[in-house]
Parts: sequence; structure tokens; C-alpha cells
Amino acid sequence: MTKGQILLLIALFVALTLGSFIWFIATWDASARAPIG
Repeated sequence: MTKGQILLLIALFVALTLGSFIWFIATWDASARAPIG
């Protein structure tokens, strides 16, 4: 693998991780949870 391919893989992994995290936060609905207690 070339250096460019490795950098592309790392960038793709970071984008997927950040994207899924941001999607999770954006779709988080606190009112949908059952109240504790």
C-alpha cells in the first residue's frame, strides 16, 4: 500500500467514526427515554 492509500484509509475511518457519533447525538431524544425513578 502506498502512503496515500494509508492516509485515505485513516481519513475514511475517522470520517465514519465522527459521522456515526454526530448522527447518534443528533438523533438522541432525551424525552423518548423512560424516566428513571
